This record gives sequence, structure tokens and C-alpha cells, in this order.
Amino acid sequence: MPPYCTSLNKRRFLKSVTKTLTMKSKSTQKNKVNEAQDSAVVRKQIETRAYEIWGASGGAHGDDVKHWLQAENEVLSDHKKGLKS
Repeated sequence: MPPYCTSLNKRRFLKSVTKTLTMKSKSTQKNKVNEAQDSAVVRKQIETRAYEIWGASGGAHGDDVKHWLQAENEVLSDHKKGLKS
């Protein structure tokens, strides 16, 4: 019987695999939390910018979607520029 097939080596292997998968799972969870936090920050920036655009346009009602899309475009393009540099 090859040495890698012993029950002790099999247990060590399974323990190692389980530990690795657990570490990857925790890492993935942290990444999801960070992404959610980043997403909340970006949303707040878009909200703030849309409010500024609304105020600069005189505060008229009915253009909320237009203001939101403009703000979203500005904020996201700023983020893309930041990632490129």
C-alpha cells in the first residue's frame, strides 16, 4: 500500500482541506462585507450628489430620475478614474 493511503495521512489530508476551505469561506465573507460597505458608501455619494444637482436646478419636482442618473454617472466615473490611476 502506498504511504499516502494510510489512514493517518488521509485524516491529515482531510483536516488540511477542511481548514483551507474554512479559511477561504471566511475570506469570502469578509470580501462580501467590504463590498456591501463600499456599495453603501457609493450609494450615499450618489444620493448627496443628486441632492446637490436638484438644489442647483432650483429644486423643481419631477426630474428626480434625471438628477439621480446624472449623479450616478458622475460618481461612478470618478470611481473608475480612481481605479485606473
